[in-house]
Amino acid sequence: MFERLSTHAPKALAVLRIVAGLLFVLHDTQKVLGFPATEMSPRWLL
Repeated sequence: MFERLSTHAPKALAVLRIVAGLLFVLHDTQKVLGFPATEMSPRWLL
């Protein structure tokens, strides 16, 4: 069973890295730039 799954491991890791990177970018832009704005954003960013 794991032999069949091991062929997809590089693709799954690539997708995981891309998604994790996008999540970090979204978090950083929200913290630094205030974009995308949320209801929990500090007043000084708005």
